[in-house]
Amino acid sequence: DKMEEYFSSRSGSGNITLLHETEILGTGGALKNAQKELMESENFLVYNTDVDCDLNLDDFCIFHFENKGIATLCVQERRTSRYLICDKAGKLIGRTENGKNVFYSEVTEEFRLTAFCGIHIMNKDIFSYFPEIELNFDIIPVYMSLVKDSKQIFTYDISGVQWRDLGTPENL
Repeated sequence: DKMEEYFSSRSGSGNITLLHETEILGTGGALKNAQKELMESENFLVYNTDVDCDLNLDDFCIFHFENKGIATLCVQERRTSRYLICDKAGKLIGRTENGKNVFYSEVTEEFRLTAFCGIHIMNKDIFSYFPEIELNFDIIPVYMSLVKDSKQIFTYDISGVQWRDLGTPENL
């Protein structure tokens, strides 16, 4: 209600559409819920609302556009229980599942364990890989199935950038 109140009285040139979820859909489900609006752009930015970061979005977008992947994920070197695994060139190749490294692409060189930062850019083609029936799903398993199908998903290292997860009271 507060968001609707704020944006309905807001001035400015950008169009903002609020989509209400009666139940939490997960990142993938939320994107599927917004598919009609997001399909109007070739690429779109997804930025978790509980993330505080001083990332240079222009540089991030340029990196995504130059690499022409279906998605680009901001990552950094920090401790997490859910690592994403990328090769030396920054391509996503796997993730940590139940404490074990699981590779969805052939490992031919060194790899790095990185932590996802909740910021990503996607090409609208990603919607063709979403589950047809499911409405509540996370995006990371979708990314892993794309990696398994040899689709290009890149990581963008923001290790030197100020980043905080504000999703927990101790981080506020």
